[in-house]
Parts: sequence; structure tokens; C-alpha cells
Amino acid sequence: MLNRVRRLLIKALWGITEDELRGAYDENKKLKQVLNSYTKFVNDIYFYAGNYPAWKAQQEFRNFLHDAYMPLTRNYDSPARSYAYAVDDYLGRIVDAFVILRQEVNLEGKGYDRRLWQEENLSQARGDIYLNREQHSRPLATRQQSGAVRSVE
Repeated sequence: MLNRVRRLLIKALWGITEDELRGAYDENKKLKQVLNSYTKFVNDIYFYAGNYPAWKAQQEFRNFLHDAYMPLTRNYDSPARSYAYAVDDYLGRIVDAFVILRQEVNLEGKGYDRRLWQEENLSQARGDIYLNREQHSRPLATRQQSGAVRSVE
């Protein structure tokens, strides 16, 4: 009975009980574990090769197709080309995710690429120059808003 009165008094004074505090602490601990996993994932995939960030993978893929005389166009004339579009779209979604993430989270200090992440220079970073411009009518990877991953301190 005394515990019940104590809890009611705490609630009446806008306080929280020990059980609620413990529950909030446990939930916070779980969320930190999840965020740490996402932060590790972001840090692991941010660099493609050496100090080159994620956009370099898309640039090199487009360069490879261009050098092989198979630039991406709207012509889906072979299964190999449809696979190439799928890979390019996937790489583009990774780059787009980092563009959005960089607006929310400070990723500076991860390479000397600040200029190429800016919207006016991102086309150059992605390797759009290697696309066949006359026939390329489909949009590049679409930007979707997503939740940002923040490091947990």
C-alpha cells in the first residue's frame, strides 16, 4: 500500500518511477547499440578504395563501360546491359544516401572530397561524362529522404 501511494504521489508531482526510469535506460541502451551498428556500417562503406569515397565506385563502373564501348543508354538491347543498369542504379543509391547523410551528419575528415560532394560537382564525381548523353534519357539514381545515422557518444 505504501508503494502504491508513493507511486501515485510521484505521478502527481510529474515525476517518474524507478521502473519507468529503468525501462527508459534499457531502451536507450538498445538504441545506442543499434545506432553503433549503423555507424560502423556507414564508416565501413564510405570509402570505396583507399581514400576515394563511394562516388568513385560509380565513376569507375561508368568509365569501365565507356572504355568497353558499352556506355549506359536507354537501349536495353541485352541482358548484360540490364545488369549494368541495375549495378549503376545500386551504386547511385549508395551515393545518394551519402549525399543526404552528409547534410545531417558531419562526415568531414573522411578524405579530401568536400568539393566533389557538392551538388554542382557531383555529376563529375559520379562519372556522368562517361554516359552516352544522346541516348541516355532515364534519370540517374533517385534521391530518397532517409533517416540519418549519427554516431553515438
